[in-house]
Amino acid sequence: MKKILIVEDDLLLESLSAEKLGKAGYSVVAAATVADALKKLEEQPEAVLLDLLLPDGDGLTVLEAIRKHPDLKMVPVVVFSNLSDEAML
Repeated sequence: MKKILIVEDDLLLESLSAEKLGKAGYSVVAAATVADALKKLEEQPEAVLLDLLLPDGDGLTVLEAIRKHPDLKMVPVVVFSNLSDEAML
């Protein structure tokens, strides 16, 4: 079963995403902070849904860690966020 990591601090969005993916046959792991996401990357997910706005930092830190990791650098990452600060992009 393919594992997907959802990095989202909004519990409703995380829950809805996890439910849909679970029904589609995926194993879901969730993280609500950058620190937790970095730990969960050790579980080698096959894909990541990544929010950019997190309580302890930004999702770009997680994305950088994924791209620098030799076993994860090719993992697909879907970024979703309500980010409105163009300077961050």
